[in-house]
Amino acid sequence: MEAKLKVYKDINFSFSNGESTIYAQRRAVKVIENILNENMGKKIVMERMVIL
Repeated sequence: MEAKLKVYKDINFSFSNGESTIYAQRRAVKVIENILNENMGKKIVMERMVIL
């Protein structure tokens, strides 16, 4: 399984593992990355999105 982390306007991000989606503030991205790396052992794909 591949974790996908999307960053919106560098403020909010969503994490989706195909089953559920989590939204949180940008400052929590690193915390989520660490948790995912430790628990899932899978790579995280960052998808930067520009919203005008």
